[in-house]
Amino acid sequence: MKDSIRNQYTNYLGRVQATKRLEARAVDREDMSSVDTTRQAELLAKNDYVNSVANYRTSLDSFKIRLGIPVSDKVYLDDMALDEVKKTGLVPAPVDSDTAYRLAVQKQLLILNDIDRFEDAKRAVRIAADKLKPGLTLTSTRSLQSQGATDYSKFNTDKVQAGADLQLNLPIDRVALANPYRSELVSFESKLRSFTSALDSLRQNVELDLRKLEQSRQNYQIRRSPPTWPIAVF
Repeated sequence: MKDSIRNQYTNYLGRVQATKRLEARAVDREDMSSVDTTRQAELLAKNDYVNSVANYRTSLDSFKIRLGIPVSDKVYLDDMALDEVKKTGLVPAPVDSDTAYRLAVQKQLLILNDIDRFEDAKRAVRIAADKLKPGLTLTSTRSLQSQGATDYSKFNTDKVQAGADLQLNLPIDRVALANPYRSELVSFESKLRSFTSALDSLRQNVELDLRKLEQSRQNYQIRRSPPTWPIAVF
């Protein structure tokens, strides 16, 4: 795209020079209609150059967003990397679909959010299920009978009373807790279907992108390869 901008700019500068030459000659040798035609071509070339710059900036902003870089940051693309690619050609992507899929599951922010939501749904089901389990509560009490201030230098353990209580709560009537549990199960199943669909879509997109990447590489190699058949000259 930067090469296209350079070409558009060079073409625009050429049109400007052509217009100046014709304007100089229009004083006594050129028809003004030719000057108007050349000036119109200059404006069109300028318009193409301005549009190419705008498209480049838009593409660069989209690239920064894809990399997770703030759009406000200044980013300059190094032409040396592109020159190296032109010399060596494009190499196949050194990653298979399974490896690429695992990397996407581990790194892609959208699927990580889906994983968090799925884990939250699992925890909600476990919490609701725990509330349906039998409960066993142990309580203990201690008291010290005394009149007035206690003289701890003459502390008497016989005045200390202690007690313990064991309460068993069986899940006999748990309708009030069963309904939230069923609700969490329904929500979990819905999130499970959504999560499975998101994983399937991610794998499909990864495989599609790998195929497009290989297709683009081969198309690039074909365009750079010189024709093997003789070129007819007329």
